[in-house]
Amino acid sequence: MFLSIDGLDGSGKSTVSQELAGMMLRESREVVVIEHPGEGILGRTCKRLLLKEGLPAALFAAGFLSTEMFLSSFRIRRTRSDVVAVRYTLSAFYLPKPVCRIVYKAFSAVMPRPDAMIFVDVDSETAMERVSSRGEDLEMFENRESMEEIRSRILSEPGVIVVDGSGTPRETASLILLELEGSRSNIF
Repeated sequence: MFLSIDGLDGSGKSTVSQELAGMMLRESREVVVIEHPGEGILGRTCKRLLLKEGLPAALFAAGFLSTEMFLSSFRIRRTRSDVVAVRYTLSAFYLPKPVCRIVYKAFSAVMPRPDAMIFVDVDSETAMERVSSRGEDLEMFENRESMEEIRSRILSEPGVIVVDGSGTPRETASLILLELEGSRSNIF
């Protein structure tokens, strides 16, 4: 099984993914969690660029993230374990509106397709409160206006399973499992 977990910054997607992986491990499933951007050179460079402002920084950050995701797609294809990818093809919706859907379709055409695309949904106010509580510098998309626009784009995308992320990570992971168990394709 291959799941992608996306959400706004501060939605809890990383923590929820770890919780979900733990639940899957307790069911004797082998699970690999792949986070984008990761801790390798591409992910670290992407994260540094996200702390800057302007279109060039956004485009270079997108390039590093896209390259990292593309390279991780080889690992996803090879593994026999279940995969939980944190931030995946839906990250294209962070790009400027004229190109986001084109990039999303390109990602979807060349990268492994998840069995389920989960969007951990929180409103922009909650997301900003969580991001601000970290005490770190804010990234270029970590503002209410950007978050509301990105959230709206993703919520309008067909095939995305939307799960309420306002609860605890365990509650949100449990909601994901319920959605997967109830899906027509019996993914889980």
